[in-house]
Amino acid sequence: MTLKTMATIGLTSVLAYQVYRKRHQIKEILVAMKTSKKAIQADVDRIKANLAVIQKEAQTLQAAGTELTYKWQAFSQEAQAHLTEIQKRMSKYQQERPEA
Repeated sequence: MTLKTMATIGLTSVLAYQVYRKRHQIKEILVAMKTSKKAIQADVDRIKANLAVIQKEAQTLQAAGTELTYKWQAFSQEAQAHLTEIQKRMSKYQQERPEA
């Protein structure tokens, strides 16, 4: 056996021993990581569902905004017609009564 082979076998043996010695800690870490992964995945799924709801509501709000814009324009036109009529009538009364 060469020195390189013996060193490799020795380091591998030490590494295997350390892994065996800390197997319980490694197992606990892996279980904790698995639990964290499941929790993170659940959070991601919940966020995706909430995002879908938000996008749906945004579309609903966009439609409502468009409808309100149309109604506001119609109201403004109707109000302008009424204001014009009121101004005509007021000017008629103001012409009849000169101010002192």
